[in-house]
Amino acid sequence: MLTQPPATVYETVQPSTAQTTIADVLLGAVTVVLGLAGMALVLGIGCAAVMIAFRRFRGGGGTTAGGASATRLGLDASSTSGSPTPPKSIP
Repeated sequence: MLTQPPATVYETVQPSTAQTTIADVLLGAVTVVLGLAGMALVLGIGCAAVMIAFRRFRGGGGTTAGGASATRLGLDASSTSGSPTPPKSIP
């Protein structure tokens, strides 16, 4: 009869890791927040640049306040739109 050799069992042990502290958690949270703020800033500047370039290439003119395509509300006192109309009286 043939005999089987004895089975050898190996147990792998993971090396211990450093303990996570509150400072590690706070540093990670600050890193994520600053990363998101940085990406928002870059995307905002990029979108603004694209919109300005689109307006200039389309022929919308410069950034003057009295441009033909600008909306004028006439809310300031230095407006040259004439004197304001008095309110109508109710009879």
